[in-house]
Amino acid sequence: GTARDDRKLETITIKVLSMDGNTQIADPVTLAPSGATYTIDSWIKVGDIHTSSNNYQVIVEAYDGTNKKKAYKDIYVVEIPRVLKKMIVVRDEGTGFAVDSLAGSSFFNFINRTSDFSGASISNWHQQLYFAGKTSGVLEAWDLMLNQPKWTVPADIPASTVPLFYYTGYDTWAQTLWQSFATGAGGTLRTVSAAGNFGANLVMQPDHYAAALTYTTQYIIVAENPKLSGGNALLSYYFNTGFGLDQTTVVPFNSVKDIFILSGDELVVIGNNSSQGELRVYDKNTNGFWEQFDLPAGKVYDAVQVDAENYIIAHETGLLKYTHAPANLINLTVGNKAQVLNLDHYSGILWAGEGVIVKGYDPSTGFVGTTYVVADSVKAIVLHYNK
Repeated sequence: GTARDDRKLETITIKVLSMDGNTQIADPVTLAPSGATYTIDSWIKVGDIHTSSNNYQVIVEAYDGTNKKKAYKDIYVVEIPRVLKKMIVVRDEGTGFAVDSLAGSSFFNFINRTSDFSGASISNWHQQLYFAGKTSGVLEAWDLMLNQPKWTVPADIPASTVPLFYYTGYDTWAQTLWQSFATGAGGTLRTVSAAGNFGANLVMQPDHYAAALTYTTQYIIVAENPKLSGGNALLSYYFNTGFGLDQTTVVPFNSVKDIFILSGDELVVIGNNSSQGELRVYDKNTNGFWEQFDLPAGKVYDAVQVDAENYIIAHETGLLKYTHAPANLINLTVGNKAQVLNLDHYSGILWAGEGVIVKGYDPSTGFVGTTYVVADSVKAIVLHYNK
């Protein structure tokens, strides 16, 4: 563009804002003209990878020392696509665990810990990896941008006092980490910020701890397993605001592995009743469960949701594919004892850890496209995206 004044231009400022004017998506550019006319030819860099596709407005303001004049131009910004940066694997190493990342066709180690391992999750928004100990109780954040430790939260109670059960799950709605831990009387589920600060606390039922969770814009949905043997798991609904207990029911098996949102009123709940795998659908309207299929004899190790209707279950007999509607349950593979699963929703590859092998499956056919070997048994597979 061109700015003109009858005497002299002092400054020209360029801004890029959301249409409501509340969000600035680029650093303002300030130009210093030397005369009364100035031809504007400037680049503006949108540096925030979280900028979403939307309509925005470029605002150019010219100032002559006394008066200001603005011009406006509507633009459309296309966000950066989400892409997989690398696969991260947590594996056994002696009495502790190690964390490796995939580079090319091989895994390279970048974290080693002597403590035990309970779970891992990731915040791609904050570019942080989280992992927790089971009886050691330590929760740690790793900065994936700088490839160095970010912060560590020590155990809440001595490991010798009572068994600790640590779970970590990242809430993409609230952009916060949920951490589960056991105390003498029961379990607590709390939020941990990207800076390592504690937020809200949810107290579990007596002698239970949070073993799995999912979330919507309104609810945190928690599966509570018994701390020790025996007892039934509880399914509890908690509001995101206020954290009041909304609804609780007894799950008809004693260990929940995963919860998935089927619809606005239904959940798919997968777990084990002792050594028998279970799959039930929970209906919020009736506050009860119904069973569509009996799983084969054997335990469930893990599960992933492909979409609202399709689920892959890592079962003792192999990989099972459950379709809710039309109702179907098939053996996707037979004899492949995957212990952990993760689905790359962007490439469509289902990653499975089977002992020291990581396999990439087609979740529709069970076809294996890629196989990698790691140094020891796989405990978790984490997918690191650019945002």
